[in-house]
Amino acid sequence: HQPTGPKCSCGSYSIYSPSGERCEHLGIRLGAFFGILFGALAATLLLGVGTFLILQNCRNSRRWYTISDSEK
Repeated sequence: HQPTGPKCSCGSYSIYSPSGERCEHLGIRLGAFFGILFGALAATLLLGVGTFLILQNCRNSRRWYTISDSEK
């Protein structure tokens, strides 16, 4: 007796893992999900810290020039 319809071998991808009788379902791997999540959070945090440091540096530079100009 032959099976009905084609069947495939569900090879896994780097991020997704296929499942189902004909590999019709794709699920994201848990490790890849957390890697993307924490990578995005770390990038956002670094961007925020970098922006904060640049703004603080600009504010301190302006104050320095303002004080020295008023003493002249």
